[in-house]
Amino acid sequence: MEKSKTKILLPYLVILILFIVDRILKYTAVSLDKTSGFFVFEKNTGIAFSIHLPQIILPILTFIIILFVISYSLKYLASKKFTLHLTTLLVITGAISNLIDRLKFGYVIDYINLKFWPVFNVADVMIVVGVIIWMWNLRSQKLETRNNV
Repeated sequence: MEKSKTKILLPYLVILILFIVDRILKYTAVSLDKTSGFFVFEKNTGIAFSIHLPQIILPILTFIIILFVISYSLKYLASKKFTLHLTTLLVITGAISNLIDRLKFGYVIDYINLKFWPVFNVADVMIVVGVIIWMWNLRSQKLETRNNV
């Protein structure tokens, strides 16, 4: 495979691997049903940081957010803003993994317990990292545009 195709495909492969790792760790957490230590099983019926909303709203809200982010991702891909496309894809993939849990179980499976932070999962990390890179990139573009004027 030529170098440019590898460079383009590698981020997609990493995102796919992160999705698979998250799904495997969720299955493992449920199987172990552990409630203490670093690797635990916790049912998250809320949204980010376990904030609670009515159960019927969560899947609908998640789906709407995913559609919104997909539209931005396609816009960035069409305009050849590959970094922004990949970061939105990272957010979408993390959100889909959590949506699968919510639709299947009625809650999101969290399993990483740092003691000083609410329990979370790899999908949450994908979402947060994607949003941070996305915001940083947009901020950099604004500064660049402002400096060129």
